[in-house]
Amino acid sequence: ELGFSRGNAGDPKLMALAHEAVELGFFQSIDLYSRQEVCPPEVMKLLFTKARAAEMKLKAHVGEFEGAEEIRRTVEVLDLDEVQHGIAAAESVEIMRWLSENQIQLNVCPTSNVMLDGVSELAAHPIRILFDNGVPVTINTDDLMIFGQSVSEEYRNLYQAGVFSAEELNDIRRASLTGFG
Repeated sequence: ELGFSRGNAGDPKLMALAHEAVELGFFQSIDLYSRQEVCPPEVMKLLFTKARAAEMKLKAHVGEFEGAEEIRRTVEVLDLDEVQHGIAAAESVEIMRWLSENQIQLNVCPTSNVMLDGVSELAAHPIRILFDNGVPVTINTDDLMIFGQSVSEEYRNLYQAGVFSAEELNDIRRASLTGFG
């Protein structure tokens, strides 16, 4: 995966390197990270258009701290396949319906969301609302070295907090391995 920080969007040399990296044909996906206010998605459109033409999977971090409409806007501008975090979508039935209808997968990192104050506590995590509204969700760890949680621990934590049953977690696991379509 080719990761690119929004904070580097204003650096012509780094942008040129990102374009070259896409052209190599080595990377299978691209992920735009850092907070949304650092750089609007429109600035990255050319790079993501090139990545789409190279048949890469397109992802971006959005909706952990921004509102639901920003998720939709970013998905539309960058033609995303997946959203990293995206938990703010739970604020809007309309956005959840749109994500579900368009099969836009949200890769959710519960412990990170709590530790970074995007969610008050695990038991109140909006992944439950997203799941109940048909939004494709996966359960992930954000950064093992920083947040100290493996994917298995994230599953266990959600179970122990009463967010999901074992059967529901298995359904999420299976769908994340085989695809949601």
